[in-house]
Amino acid sequence: MTVKAFLKNQRGFTIQEILTVLLVSSLLLGFCYSLFSFTHKLLTAWQQRTEMHSFVDHAMNILVLDVERAKDILNITDSTLTLVKNDDQLLLYRFSKGRMIRGKDTISAIDMSASFERGSGVPNSLFPTYVVITIEGKSNSETYRAEADLVIPQSGAETFKRSMQ
Repeated sequence: MTVKAFLKNQRGFTIQEILTVLLVSSLLLGFCYSLFSFTHKLLTAWQQRTEMHSFVDHAMNILVLDVERAKDILNITDSTLTLVKNDDQLLLYRFSKGRMIRGKDTISAIDMSASFERGSGVPNSLFPTYVVITIEGKSNSETYRAEADLVIPQSGAETFKRSMQ
């Protein structure tokens, strides 16, 4: 059989075959797109959650270090904390509109809230004051909470308990 005869006998694809290929390829493309979309949403949610955890932990670390290094705690309210540093300068922490502000600097701009509680009179009076610091960060559907209990003896603070949830 010659090349000319072979080409003459070739028949094209039928319309049913073309439509079948188009249908199968459309289904495959739709599946690939939905898989990509799902993976992208999952990755974005994970990234936001990880970022929020990081911001809350960072804010808690800064706050705990400042309290531990402070000479005294001057004032505590629900959303403010005033410390006296070793060089007798005042350091004010406040939470306003979801932001943590240390002095004049904004530490974190994610949606955060905090509470400070001051207790006194641990039964044996070895530690006259303790402070409970709670920072809570919120993302789209999740809340992350970090808490630190600090015991304040006469010469600075010691970390008593620290937990993250």
